[in-house]
Amino acid sequence: MRPVAAIAALAGVALALAAMAAVAWLGLRQRPRPADLIVVLGAELEPDRTPSARLVARLQCGREAWMAGLAPAIMVSGGPERGTNEASVMAAWLAAHGVPAAVIVADPAGANTWLTAIHARAWLAAHGARRALVVSQFFHLPRCRLAFARLGMSQVSAAAPHWYEARDLFALAREVPALVKYALRPLPRDDAGRP
Repeated sequence: MRPVAAIAALAGVALALAAMAAVAWLGLRQRPRPADLIVVLGAELEPDRTPSARLVARLQCGREAWMAGLAPAIMVSGGPERGTNEASVMAAWLAAHGVPAAVIVADPAGANTWLTAIHARAWLAAHGARRALVVSQFFHLPRCRLAFARLGMSQVSAAAPHWYEARDLFALAREVPALVKYALRPLPRDDAGRP
């Protein structure tokens, strides 16, 4: 490899590592604040259609925030996986762990972070509310907050479970281009053509 190419490659690696460190730092420094709605984002299900350990950690974090009185309602958002909808599995888990069904809002169409933010915005608007508390893994929180902010929700805090695994490093690397994509993503328009 030529010296210029080697320097460029090293600079690229250093830039990627710095971006990953920034995402991790931003995600790990999030602190939950009182809100009108807790939004727990989905994660994979096990082959037997039960929540994965990652998803259980998110649900426990959301449940703890609700039990602490940080918000009166919890939205569980996820799309179809393994022939089962993540949101229905999440709602059932919360109900089985002491959260009344009346405060659980299921979003079965939240197949990705952007759609979850759109659906949370609609729920907040329908209830005359403005504040959201987003729950996901630490590396995902900066993108969650970016999506919510780009959709006009400025009063958003975030929380992550204290649950980590080796593949979080891959997820951190994936979040860097995902953040760029979300920053550049066109805003959806309503029937009147407004963002």
